[in-house]
Amino acid sequence: MALQYATVAPQANFVHEKTNLDFLDDILDKLVRGNVGIGMIELGNKLHELYASTSDSEWEYLLNNFLLKHPIKDVLMQDPLTARSFTQPRGYAGDAVLIDMVYFPNKTDLSKVSPLGKKLYNYTTRTSLSRNLLRRLRTISEYIDATVKLTQNARILSVGSGHCRELEFSDDIKKGKVGRFVALDHDTASLERMMKDYGSLGIEPLPLSIAEIIKRRTNLGQFDLIYAAGLYDYLSNRLSQKLTSELYKMLAPGGRLVLININTDYGEIGYLESYMNWSMIGRGKAELLELASDLSSDEHATLNVKDGGIINSHYHILEIEKQ
Repeated sequence: MALQYATVAPQANFVHEKTNLDFLDDILDKLVRGNVGIGMIELGNKLHELYASTSDSEWEYLLNNFLLKHPIKDVLMQDPLTARSFTQPRGYAGDAVLIDMVYFPNKTDLSKVSPLGKKLYNYTTRTSLSRNLLRRLRTISEYIDATVKLTQNARILSVGSGHCRELEFSDDIKKGKVGRFVALDHDTASLERMMKDYGSLGIEPLPLSIAEIIKRRTNLGQFDLIYAAGLYDYLSNRLSQKLTSELYKMLAPGGRLVLININTDYGEIGYLESYMNWSMIGRGKAELLELASDLSSDEHATLNVKDGGIINSHYHILEIEKQ
């Protein structure tokens, strides 16, 4: 969320601010001239400054009345990553296809993308946020392999699995050393693609919503590792608390629940919230720990929060172990 300041009518603050947004004209000129790196860095920095220095209502006013009406938007939409994020063809932000575009830029079909769009895509898939998404993927694969090594016939549950690309980096999964692996997601298209790529590994697809888990509509059994990488970026505090409590109940003795949540602030937040139409709920360490507050009375639960990512702790990791 944007930082909060004294409430002032947005129109009173920003109706005259168009002159202060002249930087968009300068950056647009840089982009069309091919100076994409310099232009995008400047754009990201300027948007971050605006986002951090305005209230929610002020930011929305700037967004709808200036930022999204400027000609720079049409240029930025030449980037296939930005365009997919903004239009949300699956009906929600950060879908598995979009995340694949970050993970595997060399596999993305750019045959219909303009030369400028290709340069923009080359930039957006190499930002610190994009690199940290890949680091998050490897982090999960490390948890998977550690669980398989410690537990014979390990049972693993991925919540909000998407395409389950962490399997690309898990040697033990590829060697068939896992006992059971369940991939849970509400998006059946994502599960279908996941099964096309990894069905031969014995993965079990489970089309299930978060609400169905919380309402205990199904008995999934117990697991030695349950993880959610990115799902909590979109869940409210109370919904996150309820889900965390239910997932903890699915842990076998000695099992571990791993939740990864983006930080409260990162350099690309202004760009994501504006031209990518991609909003996430960031949490600091204390806020992430609060999501396990319902487990505070459980003497068997051990909680640990640590930094994640490769640059300035772009995300935090909550580990909950059942003794």
